[in-house]
Parts: sequence; C-alpha cells; structure tokens
Amino acid sequence: MTELIKYIKGKRNLILAACLFMMCVLSGCSRENQKPEPIPAYIYVPKQLTAVSTEGNGLPDGFGKPAVESGQIYYMRQKNDSQTVEKAVLPEDGSTVDFNGAEILFSLSTSAFEQEEDGSESEILTVLARATEAKSMSGSQGGDKSANADPKKTYFRFSLRHYAVDQEQNVYFIVDCSMGNYYTAESVGSALCKRTAEGEWAYRRFFPGLEPMNDSLAVDGNGGVYILTADGILAVNSDGDEAGMTGTEEYKGASYSSERLVGDSRGNVYYIVFEAFDSC
Repeated sequence: MTELIKYIKGKRNLILAACLFMMCVLSGCSRENQKPEPIPAYIYVPKQLTAVSTEGNGLPDGFGKPAVESGQIYYMRQKNDSQTVEKAVLPEDGSTVDFNGAEILFSLSTSAFEQEEDGSESEILTVLARATEAKSMSGSQGGDKSANADPKKTYFRFSLRHYAVDQEQNVYFIVDCSMGNYYTAESVGSALCKRTAEGEWAYRRFFPGLEPMNDSLAVDGNGGVYILTADGILAVNSDGDEAGMTGTEEYKGASYSSERLVGDSRGNVYYIVFEAFDSC
C-alpha cells in the first residue's frame, strides 16, 4: 500500500476511491499483474421529489450542487448580482420540498469592491466580509457601479466555488479572490470560511495562490477540510489552518480524464479519478 493511501486512510480518515469508467471493463479485457484494491461498495436508490418554488419551474432559479444532511437539503444559487447557499427542510414523508421557506445561509455579492489599502491578506478578508453582507450591487454596500469605475483603481471580486456540510450542520465555503481593474481581474488566492449551525462565523482564512478545482471541497467528521487543487489535496485542520498537501499524480494514468473530491454523511471523504472510456 502506498504512502499516500496510508496517509489518507490512517491520518486523515480519507478513503481513496479510484473510479475507472472504461469500455474495456465491459468487454472483459484486463491488464496483467494488476489487482484492484478493495473499496467500500454502496448502492444508492434515487427517490423523486416534488419541488415547489415561486421563483422557478419547481426548483428555484439558479439551483445547483444539492446536498442532503440531517433532514435538510442544501444547494447553491447563482443570481444576477450574487451567489447564495440555502437550505430547505426535507419533509418526513419525502414527498414535496417547499423552497419558498428556504433559509439563506451565505450570500456573496459578485460586484466589484474598491481596494482602499495595500491589498494585504487582512484587507482581502475585510472586503470579503463586506461582500457577504452586501444587499445589492447598486448600493454603496454592495460594491461599485460600472458607471463609476475608475480605470486607475484596483478592485476586488469574489466568486463562490463550492461548499460542504458536515454532520453537525456546519457549512464550509471556498471563495476565489481576484484583484485587478474593474473589468479584468486575476485570482490571487482563495478564502475558506466556516459557518456554524448557529449562524456564527467560526473562521475566515485566506490561502495565497490557492486555486481549487471544480467539485473540490469535502469535510470529514472531525472538522477537517480537504481542498482539491491541481497540485494535490490540501488538508486544513479544525481551526482553519493548513495541515499539509498530499500529491495525487501517481493515481492519474495515461488515460486520465478528470478528478473530484466528495464526502458522504458519515464523514468519509473520497478522491475519485475518472479515466477515458476508450482506454484498454
């Protein structure tokens, strides 16, 4: 067993699930001297739910990335001037989900915010706090209007990349932070934020240069957070501090297609590698 698997299973409660979607598996071809590692097997039986919302055709407008935890359905929404993470109650009979009474857990303005100091980590987190409190892009609290943009000034912009929910209903957010002029900005890093079940902010941490991939955030049952990047999996402890990086290159074969990081309701975290269908 490789050192990575030992590290993931022994120290981080992370389970490696290498998913190879290949036509050769169906046709019966195999590779010599290769025995697959045993992994847990699950069967998921989907159940269709009826959704009610006044803002969309059943589902709310901009609905995406749903997750279920402790009788609640969590989801992201993309709006004209903001991104949100919301939750709605799953009925005990499992029939109809009423999104009209959903609670907004996190709201992020996608407007531009003017740099006022030196662009330091402290200022980035301060402006991010403003962006999560902004009501509208048209007001002063919600960022600067395009008509008022100054080409000589530097602006901040933020984008919610992903979120995750743990067993205690704490919610984690990974936010891309960019700086530049009003119309063109480059990423300078990412912020990891934790919101408790009571609605308090446990921490906001900025990681310079961190660029998470899609489907890149997962949490375990002990407050640990895992972020998938092009360089590997960044582990963050329960205080929001970096706990180490684990490389993933050795799991990407010649037919590597993509990868993702997911978690389940038991606190397990899975690193998944997808390979091309036509590999054999």
